[in-house]
Amino acid sequence: MNGTITKYDLQLREFQIPKALGFVGLSYDKEVFPLSGNVFNKPVLTRAPIKDINIVFFENNIDTKARFYGKQYLNIEVRIYNTKSDLIEFQKIENVVVCPGEASPRYFFYDVKDCKKGEININDYLLHKTYDMEGWWKLEITIKHNDQKYSLPGYSQKITFIKEMVTALDLQVSFPTGLLVKKFSQSGFGNLTGISIAFLAQFSFYDQQKVGKLKPYKVGAGFIALDIFNLSENNKQRDLGFVVLGSLFPVRKESKFSFPLYAGCGYLLKNNTFFVVFGPGVTFNF
Repeated sequence: MNGTITKYDLQLREFQIPKALGFVGLSYDKEVFPLSGNVFNKPVLTRAPIKDINIVFFENNIDTKARFYGKQYLNIEVRIYNTKSDLIEFQKIENVVVCPGEASPRYFFYDVKDCKKGEININDYLLHKTYDMEGWWKLEITIKHNDQKYSLPGYSQKITFIKEMVTALDLQVSFPTGLLVKKFSQSGFGNLTGISIAFLAQFSFYDQQKVGKLKPYKVGAGFIALDIFNLSENNKQRDLGFVVLGSLFPVRKESKFSFPLYAGCGYLLKNNTFFVVFGPGVTFNF
């Protein structure tokens, strides 16, 4: 005042309010998808390995001639869950500053020293890379405003990726009981056997309508020992053979024990003949 500095201060704050996240895009293939679209309204299921996930920004979509929003302050959280839905990794990318682009009437008046330039590659921050994700792992990316920078509530959006599988291979030891075995070298409808043992490598098939749920049947191949616990010298049913076997699980439960129905065919080594087989059993999975 009259050339003298007064004791009064005037604080100036940059005008900024959170804007809907349409200025943020995400690329996991060749194409960039804006968060304002419908692509990420549901989980993204992918069978192919996810090479990279990049977060990009459309700076020219922040300010318009009709309304200013100012700098956008974002936090990004990344979570990875394994097949059992256990959280195996959690990373934060904090204080990401996105400044309005050249289309903004105020572009030349923004301090751009802390502005983020270029895209963010999620793999740069992860220990478990996206291209190493195993079947039915889930990756969640949450992009949200840093509420400490605003007087109004910000926006938030979660994007989910799931590594999909069509089939699964497991090893199985089963105890088919009361099998009806029809040997090609014998006439009639075949004979019932006692307890047998089957060692199989089996393929399971996932239901494409239900995430991570198996269909109630398997197809596999391996060895089968017929009537193995009958040690009688006159036992003509005891034999070892190669078998291709399908199994149906009437009641499917996620447990180590199950009770399937079997049907298949194979070749018996002792009797030197092909055979077909049908019957129930008890299965142990590991």
